[in-house]
Amino acid sequence: MISIQKDHLLLACKYLHRVVPRKPSLPALACVLIDPTLNETRLIATDRQRTAHISIPTGNKIAAMRAKQAGKLLVECGVLANAAATADAGTFLTLTRDQIQLTIGGQLSTIPITTNQVADELSDPTKTELAGEWLPVSGIFDPDAVKRLLRCVSRDESRFILQGICWDAEGYLIATDGRRLHREPFHALPADLSADVIIPTAACEIIPPRAAVSLKFGQSSNYIAFVATENILTIRIYSRLIEGKYPNWRQVLPTLSGNTIRINNQDVAASLKKISKLHANNKDCTATIEVGQGQITLRLPSISSFSAPAIIAGTPTSISFNTKFLIDCLENGGDTFDYQDETSPATITGVKRNQHILMPVRLATNTPTAAEPEACATTAQGIAH
Repeated sequence: MISIQKDHLLLACKYLHRVVPRKPSLPALACVLIDPTLNETRLIATDRQRTAHISIPTGNKIAAMRAKQAGKLLVECGVLANAAATADAGTFLTLTRDQIQLTIGGQLSTIPITTNQVADELSDPTKTELAGEWLPVSGIFDPDAVKRLLRCVSRDESRFILQGICWDAEGYLIATDGRRLHREPFHALPADLSADVIIPTAACEIIPPRAAVSLKFGQSSNYIAFVATENILTIRIYSRLIEGKYPNWRQVLPTLSGNTIRINNQDVAASLKKISKLHANNKDCTATIEVGQGQITLRLPSISSFSAPAIIAGTPTSISFNTKFLIDCLENGGDTFDYQDETSPATITGVKRNQHILMPVRLATNTPTAAEPEACATTAQGIAH
């Protein structure tokens, strides 16, 4: 039998559950492979693109021998996660070939399970295609930076290359959906890597905190690995990299003009979010920023405006942006706008040197209309195509 403490299993399932596909092509892909050894118990889940590999140290020699004798188990991930969530705090869950034993309300309970024959149904990818030499890379991914980048990743399945975060050879993390672009400073790739690395969104969403990074390049596929320690667990997330060439994002970076607006971005974002809910089509409406003396005024079509104090340098003007995109860049930390005119892209810089490039929306003269998101894509052709 295999015994795993509730807290450890619950933490492991947080990562395992996010790797298991919602509609698996094979029944085994909905399961977790539990592989006990004398030193640790390994829990592995994969969707053939990503793999979560969790190692839990074995408590003592007796428990290790019992676990080793039990052999490998293949348990449905949903059943395993529900059992871990239901068990009493501080207790152990015991897994055997035909059941899971757990304590609920101080009473011993059992959940019957069907543990499929492991055989070739679900092998450990870390012993096959993920085995071999890995290239360690300096740098720890900042979870907040990753969240800011994920807001700008394309969700359009026809733009497969844009469905990931680009790790530029010079040391930037880039995300764009063809309408706006977000850039975060990061560590440069090793000198012998000339090509950019494109990390899939699905992998970025489950990067463990304070994870070390490694890369592996092969003839068939390239991989990235995130390794971290949480509690006593060793968490490894492996993912295939997106193959292809990322668009030349540098050609859409505007030259800083010196016309700047400095605002309290969190207050403006909160106010803008509240009044945008009053608009019938709040996802595609336009917010117009009117730059005045010592303050800015934000107006939405058919809705009352609001003003906010600002530190302004340069030429006053009026610029319109897609409201949702503007709220995103403000919540991403952008507090300093650098703009040229009402038709040129604005650069919004955050306190952590992250930059957000946002295209204005062109409105018909004297006619407040809803924003047309494709207008941004047309202007920023270098990103969109």
